[in-house]
Amino acid sequence: MTDKEKIKKAFVHLRNVGYFARMNFMCCQGCGWAAVPKGKKKKVVFYHKQDADSFDDNGNLKRHMFLAWAGDKKIISEILKMVGLKVKVPKNENTRVELIGYGD
Repeated sequence: MTDKEKIKKAFVHLRNVGYFARMNFMCCQGCGWAAVPKGKKKKVVFYHKQDADSFDDNGNLKRHMFLAWAGDKKIISEILKMVGLKVKVPKNENTRVELIGYGD
């Protein structure tokens, strides 16, 4: 299973626990946050099109990728780890969730 497939699987789990979770969502972080529907901004996880450059041609992370988020960093990180991703848990809500790629 590629990293992209693992992220997709994790995002399904996140949606099942009430998160707005999207892959390749909007062009950048600012536009992504602006496009999150009202009522969903407290439980969000996404990466945007610029972040998608972290994938190699096979769908694996060639370098770190940062996920925008709001909600419970512990739940988000545990779900990402559960599907086999290497995760650096954010220190606070001002730091994005970091996924570790094979080149890191």
